[in-house]
Amino acid sequence: MLIIFASMSSNTLFITYACNRTDEDYDKDMAEILLVRHAKSYANKQDFTVFGNEDSPLEDEKGIPQAIALNGLFKQHHGISPESYSHPVLASKYVRPQQTAQYAGFEYIDASELINESNLERAHLSGKDAIAKHARERWVPDETKERAIRLIECVRSGELAYEIYFTHGLFIAAVMLQLSDEAEIRGYDFPHVFGEKRGYIPDLATVTSATI
Repeated sequence: MLIIFASMSSNTLFITYACNRTDEDYDKDMAEILLVRHAKSYANKQDFTVFGNEDSPLEDEKGIPQAIALNGLFKQHHGISPESYSHPVLASKYVRPQQTAQYAGFEYIDASELINESNLERAHLSGKDAIAKHARERWVPDETKERAIRLIECVRSGELAYEIYFTHGLFIAAVMLQLSDEAEIRGYDFPHVFGEKRGYIPDLATVTSATI
């Protein structure tokens, strides 16, 4: 069952998802989605201001050019032309993923807190510390893991039909950890490598494909 709460702000549709998976959902055809980490923002530049900083825009020198470059990446590697993409993409409620989608060339952008940045205390953990902890311990915050599981459930049930998600590094890592754990339990190879330095956290302005 999918419950949707929607509201409008400017030209962005804000959506909240609550989805319950049944065992029958695992029998449905698997879907490939694209998880896009946002381009560099001023929050990333300052490091300690990453978590909880919803309004930080893309950084002019590197962030905006990174987001624009995603346009060519989508065309060359995924066969998607953002300018003519007629379906909405889903971004987190943070400014930086929404701007990344806009500068990449996508016109229709919905937003949901389901794929927001991790809810961490900025005073206790910096962005670099979070990456190191994830790579060392295969760690993600519990609340982020719960949202990642909810995303997977909604995609598998067919009730969340977006193909492209503009989100954050730790959230992408949480999705990949869940999928890799499932692959291990079911005895099949997971196609993504857990890196020594970053684990499953991708670089800024990159696209991670996930079969769900």
